[in-house]
Amino acid sequence: MSDPKCLSCGACCQFAVVPPFSPAELDSIDAELAAPIREVWAHATDPSSNFWDQLGTRVCSWFDSESGRCKHYDIRPSECVDFEVGKPECLDLRKRAGVDSFVQLTVGESNAEHN
Repeated sequence: MSDPKCLSCGACCQFAVVPPFSPAELDSIDAELAAPIREVWAHATDPSSNFWDQLGTRVCSWFDSESGRCKHYDIRPSECVDFEVGKPECLDLRKRAGVDSFVQLTVGESNAEHN
């Protein structure tokens, strides 16, 4: 694991619901792309919503499961840009998502096929 590369497993996107923009970053992107994110934020602060029940069970809305990449890669938030492949946070998310470290799962394969 001397030079780990992102293998498009999507583990870092599995627990985000929406891209983790800061308010300032969100203000800098196209309003059409920002609107659904703002809507989720509104639900997240509404105690009567079931947002918190969904958190952790929904993949980031910008994640493309076919390519294993961000749909809007060029304007992804700084938290995603700064995310370091192979570091403890990455490995922890891979474990939580059921992805073996640095083993790419193709769409439709199960983790059991790689054990």
